[in-house]
Amino acid sequence: MKNLKSLLYSLILLLILIGLLIYGKSILSPLVFAFFFTLMLAPICRWLENRKVGSVLSIILCFLMVLIPIGLIASFFSVQLYEIIQTLPSIRKDLESGLTEVLGWVRQRFGITAAESQDWLRQNVSKGVDNMLNFIGSGLSSSGLLLTNGLLVFVYTALFLYYRSAFRQFFIMQFQKSKQQRIAELVRKVQDTVKNYFFGLLVVILILGVLNTLGLWLIGIKYAPFWGSLAALLAIIPYIGTTLGGTLPFLYALVTTGTIWQPAAVVALYFGIQQLEGNFITPRVVGSSVKLNPLVVIFSMILGGFIWGIPGLIFALPSVAIIRILFTEIKALKPLAYLMDNHLRKNADKFSGELNHEQYRLKNLFNSKK
Repeated sequence: MKNLKSLLYSLILLLILIGLLIYGKSILSPLVFAFFFTLMLAPICRWLENRKVGSVLSIILCFLMVLIPIGLIASFFSVQLYEIIQTLPSIRKDLESGLTEVLGWVRQRFGITAAESQDWLRQNVSKGVDNMLNFIGSGLSSSGLLLTNGLLVFVYTALFLYYRSAFRQFFIMQFQKSKQQRIAELVRKVQDTVKNYFFGLLVVILILGVLNTLGLWLIGIKYAPFWGSLAALLAIIPYIGTTLGGTLPFLYALVTTGTIWQPAAVVALYFGIQQLEGNFITPRVVGSSVKLNPLVVIFSMILGGFIWGIPGLIFALPSVAIIRILFTEIKALKPLAYLMDNHLRKNADKFSGELNHEQYRLKNLFNSKK
C-alpha cells in the first residue's frame, strides 16, 4: 500500500513537471538554451582564464567567437532568403504548371486520363502547397521568436559563465561528502557529453552544408548555398532532417527549372547524402556521444517536439543523454539506462544476468523502508 502511494505521488509529480514544461515554455526555454550554451562555452572560457585573461573579458571573447561568424553567415543568407520570400506568392501557380507537365508525362506512360489527373491536381496539390507555405510561415515565426529571446539567452549565458564555479559547488555540496567526488565526476561527464554532441553536430552541419551546396550548384539550382545550408541545419533532426531539407529545393527545382532531370537529380542528391550522413559522417564525427538507441531517439524527438516545438527538437537528444547518464548512477534506474543504450541488442543478456538482482528492481524507487 505504501509503495502504491509512493508510485501515485511520483506520477502526480511527473504530470506537474510536464505541465510546467508545456505552459512555462516561454520562461524556461531561454534558460535551457543558456544552460546548453554555457556547457559549450565553458571549456573555451576556462582555457582563456587559465592564460590570465580576466573572467569578464573571457566571456566577452567567447561571445565574439560565436557572434561574429553567426552574424556574417546570417547577413549573407538573409539576402537570399529575402529574394526567395518575394517569390512565394507565385509558387502555387508555377508549381501547378510544373506538376501538370509531370502528370502529362505520367499520363502518356501509364494511361491515366486527363480528367483523373486534373482531379488529383485540384484535390491534392493546392492543399499540399498551402500546408507547405503554412509550415514555412510558422517556421519563420518561430525563428523570429527565437531571435527576440536571443538577447535574454545571452544575458543568462553570461551570468551562468560568470557564476559557474559557485553554481557547480552549490550543486555538489547538496550531497554527502563521501559522494561529492563522484558527483563532480558526473558533472564533468555530463558537460563532456553535451560538448561533444554539439561540437560534433556543428562539424556535421558544416560538412553537409558544403556537400549539399556543391551538389545543388552542379545540378544548376538557384540559391544553392541557401538550400544546401537549410538542409544541413535540419540535420539536427535525426533520420528525417535531411529528407525535410531536400523537399523544399526539390519543389523549387520543379517550379523554376522547367526540366524533369533536375528535380530528379535533387532527389538523388539528397538521398545519397542522407545515406552518407547516416552511415558514415555522423557516426564518425559525432560518434556515440549520446549513446541512445534509435527507438529512444525517435520517441524523444517526438516528445520534445510536442512539448517545446523547434527548441524541443534541438535539445531532446542531449537532454535524454543527460538523463541516461544520471540513471546509470541510481541502482534502481540502471536497467533503464541500459534499455536506452545504443548497444541494447548486444547487452540484452545483462537483464537476466548482471542486473537480475533485487537492488536493480524499479520497485525500489517506491520502497518506503529506510
